[in-house]
Amino acid sequence: MRFPFIGSAVLFSLFLAFKFLPKDVVNTLFSLYIGTAAVMALTDTVTPYVSPFFPLDLQKLELSLPPFKIPYVIDASKERVTFTAPQLVIVTLSALFCVWYLLTRNWLANNFLGLAFSLEGIEH
Repeated sequence: MRFPFIGSAVLFSLFLAFKFLPKDVVNTLFSLYIGTAAVMALTDTVTPYVSPFFPLDLQKLELSLPPFKIPYVIDASKERVTFTAPQLVIVTLSALFCVWYLLTRNWLANNFLGLAFSLEGIEH
């Protein structure tokens, strides 16, 4: 029910960004946003296929962050943020891959990231 309001706020903020900020700043902000989303998409896509190659004790090892609250996103009393060891390794490799893509704009890396976004969109 809130989607029209959120969508309108996003479009208005994009208008303001393009109107008052230099083009390079807006492009950098978009690149950082897309890069962060790409790291998450690539990690979620690759983890089920790569984690069986880790030893069982590392697969079961869970690390959790201390409880914290981000309004409208994370409520510390309801859920804990936990990671497995394979996820931490894969998110590091995904971040390196995405940094390489953002620096080179390689077409093959672009295709891999597009595939990861597509698979995540279909899955969720």
